[in-house]
Amino acid sequence: AFVADGIITADRGHTGKATEVKHVYQAINAAPVPDGAPGAVTLTNEFLFTDLREFDARWELVADGKVVRHGRLTRDQLNVPPMSGKDITVPVRLPDDPDPGSEYFLQLSFTTKDATPWAEAGFEVARQQLPLDAGSPAVTPARLESVPTLRHDDRDRDVTVRGKGFSVTVDKRSGTITSYEADGTPLITSGPVPNFWRAPTDNDKGNGQHTRNQTWRDAGARRTVTDVAVRALGDRAVEIRVSGTLPTTTESTYTTTYTVFGNAEIKVDNTLHPGASSLPYIPEVGTILCLPLRLDRLHYYGRGPEENHWDRNDGTDVGLWSGTVAEQWTSYIRPQENGNKTDVRWIALTDSRGAGLLASGEPLLEANASHFTPEDLSAGVRHDYQLTPRDEVVLRLNHRQMGVGGDNSWGAHTHDEFKLFADRDYTYTYRLRPLTDVRDAMAASRRPTATE
Repeated sequence: AFVADGIITADRGHTGKATEVKHVYQAINAAPVPDGAPGAVTLTNEFLFTDLREFDARWELVADGKVVRHGRLTRDQLNVPPMSGKDITVPVRLPDDPDPGSEYFLQLSFTTKDATPWAEAGFEVARQQLPLDAGSPAVTPARLESVPTLRHDDRDRDVTVRGKGFSVTVDKRSGTITSYEADGTPLITSGPVPNFWRAPTDNDKGNGQHTRNQTWRDAGARRTVTDVAVRALGDRAVEIRVSGTLPTTTESTYTTTYTVFGNAEIKVDNTLHPGASSLPYIPEVGTILCLPLRLDRLHYYGRGPEENHWDRNDGTDVGLWSGTVAEQWTSYIRPQENGNKTDVRWIALTDSRGAGLLASGEPLLEANASHFTPEDLSAGVRHDYQLTPRDEVVLRLNHRQMGVGGDNSWGAHTHDEFKLFADRDYTYTYRLRPLTDVRDAMAASRRPTATE
């Protein structure tokens, strides 16, 4: 609410807003030297009176979320007077033969040397993550001929695909998966349902978005499936293409194409064609899946660990993050949209043994795992205790959610560059697959299967 919108909660709890503000306000910044070597960095000191030698600084070379090398900046490198900059070279060494798809980052951290009245020694005052080009080759998809064979049964009401140790059923009336099992264990109970709504934030309500953009609120839930086309890709994959309409003010259309492979992988291609450019901008372009409650452990490779958004993710680094689904909840003074993650390469929902469902973007997704749907949080309850968590995991796999804005909370809109306008089509792809050990998630996400 307007009178309780601080960057921390009333009981001094941490929020993603605090992480973002700290990063934006930091007085030490680092940027790559244009056309420089991988470790060539420009340090900028925005302090008015403090030399950077009054801080300690450490660097880390991170490969796919894991530190592979680290060190300290020297006193000479930190000899940067107030309101000045300096080029330095960090002694990073990238591999000569990086793995396909691997990502490297240089991370710099600046901390207090001594205790101060406002912080203990070792307090981080600034942090920067810089992507490095290691020349990693692109991932090569597995040949379709390399996966096991499968069979499918195209009936009046549904399509069932069965292969070695798995089965998938797509309902023709809803156009969604009603069963996805691996070795007899359910991974999805329903979905993916097209979704174009997020629970209104305080900023949304302040500028009237929750009423102005109402046409998208239940567009996915009230969709009409107009066609389901089934096509075998040899004997190792089946394509199920769902087409439908959305009851927006001017009717819109969508497609969801499931390509089920003999190795139990499902490629999900999604499109949205807004019916008119005059339709209001779209709060979210994505899908909702419901998973069994036992898959309540979240693991992902993307920005975190705090929630972050399209226009609020400078302070969250790309990394490997994990926690329970319940821990992703931010207790705002009034229930609203929360828990979003951006730049997600892959996300896994697992049980306590690390087995479950892996979703990987092609290349990136936004994702959200919760015990509430956007509609649950849009019903107008005023306090968290009035919400009843669902006995399932609600997983949203999105192309994008619009930004949260925040120039003020009584009328300012999200900036145009962070809106999803209805004057264009949207397409995005992700893949689903069973996961027996979450430690294999990174490698599994980089083994897509080709469709031919």
